[in-house]
Amino acid sequence: MAGGIDIVIIKKNGLGDAGASVFLEVAETLRFALRRLGIDAEIVWNRVGRRRRAIVLGGHDLTPEEGDRLPSGTILYNLEQIATLHPRNAHYLDLLRRCRVWDYSPRNIADLAGQGIRARHVPIGHVDEMTRIPNSPAPGIDVLFYGAVNPRRRAILDTLGERGLTVVSLQHYYGALRDGFVADAKLVLNLHYYEAGIFEIVRVSHLLSNRKAVLAERHPGTEIDPDLLDAMAFAPYDGLVEAACALVADGARRAALAEAGYRRMRDRDAVALMRSAAADLGLSTSEAGALTGS
Repeated sequence: MAGGIDIVIIKKNGLGDAGASVFLEVAETLRFALRRLGIDAEIVWNRVGRRRRAIVLGGHDLTPEEGDRLPSGTILYNLEQIATLHPRNAHYLDLLRRCRVWDYSPRNIADLAGQGIRARHVPIGHVDEMTRIPNSPAPGIDVLFYGAVNPRRRAILDTLGERGLTVVSLQHYYGALRDGFVADAKLVLNLHYYEAGIFEIVRVSHLLSNRKAVLAERHPGTEIDPDLLDAMAFAPYDGLVEAACALVADGARRAALAEAGYRRMRDRDAVALMRSAAADLGLSTSEAGALTGS
């Protein structure tokens, strides 16, 4: 296998443009981190070649036939919640059994272990290049939400609007187009799609890396990494409206949250995370020892 790493994003739903994916910022972070370590890394869409090792994001959208063609040594970076995996993706578990697996969530890793699948814990990390959103000094949006809207999400958004807040909800907005709205928002709201589950760090990490105040839904059963507990504001579902109204009215509190979130995210050094996963990247012990980064 030739040198270098392909970071492959699988995107099958046809929504948005060819460079649109909820995984794009994770892929970019991996690329910057690997390049910092002197590894040739590129982002590729919907194609796993055989000449370079691949880290696959969105592997749950591979068909069984596509999964069967994955080369030996392919890494599947699972960013889905295993407990809520859709039945149509059941073949994905078989694929995980045959590949190297990275996962961002200890709960996912435990769920996978219960099904005989070993996974390496690779948290969502940060590189300085991803701090790139020029936040507006006079934002015009009180509360921004982006993602699919189901009834439990819609109820919160509608109530915030009824309270007189300027609320913007986006779906299928990615990359720079979405980031323009982020820049103009006082607060970004993170709502669970399901009533409880794993905290959506894949979505929120980009906000923290860009000093954006975040209010996140949290329940006793919500899994969240301990280092992120002071990185944003939290409230249970029934307390989200009051918490959002209070934060919109308190610029100093939002600024403090934004800075705390940035510091916590910055401490998640993606270069160090990639160095620790060197064995999965096909590097020898001596090669791994030579990875210094800067």
